[in-house]
Amino acid sequence: MRRSLDDRTVVAPSVRWWQRWASWAGYAASGAAAAYGCVLLVAALMGYRSFLGVTDLGLPDVTWPGAAVLLAGSVVAAATVRPWGARVPPRAVSAAAWGVAASALAGSCWVLLNLIELVLTGAVTDHHGDSA
Repeated sequence: MRRSLDDRTVVAPSVRWWQRWASWAGYAASGAAAAYGCVLLVAALMGYRSFLGVTDLGLPDVTWPGAAVLLAGSVVAAATVRPWGARVPPRAVSAAAWGVAASALAGSCWVLLNLIELVLTGAVTDHHGDSA
């Protein structure tokens, strides 16, 4: 261990990157959400009506809200770690993060239900019961 001259605190040189997760987790979340949001944005612009180019499940234009939630989540995640995020009231950042998390959870639940249906029945049906 070495000592810092400024504040006389002990600094451990063996702290690994994964032990400092709070310093990089916001950047990782922001980057992942931005990358996937851009993929969905391109998919929406190309005319796909469902996530990842899967056959249409009867839900009109689900890529647009998905891309919007992911891009908003990218901004919110960046606001948690970037200096400009300190100028935003903490309650607003927290409320936005919880809102994006709830929206993502709702979307993930529907994807999970479709995957379970695909495994159990071999097909995914839309809300009218027609096989997609």
